[in-house]
Amino acid sequence: MSDVILLIDDDQSLRRVTEYNLSSKGFIVVTAASGRQGLEQFEIYSPDLVVTDVKLGDMSGLDILEKIKK
Repeated sequence: MSDVILLIDDDQSLRRVTEYNLSSKGFIVVTAASGRQGLEQFEIYSPDLVVTDVKLGDMSGLDILEKIKK
């Protein structure tokens, strides 16, 4: 399996645990600690799936998904 998941979460410990769990199942996980960083990673990696926290420090997860859909 080589599906790429973009994980966006400003909580470092939760991000690391989630990254570990997804990686252990065979996914390639790209992480971002902010909405802006997540959008940059999306442009670079074109992930198959985006998982984001709703409340981030710099923007809403819903705003991120809206920008990605465009």
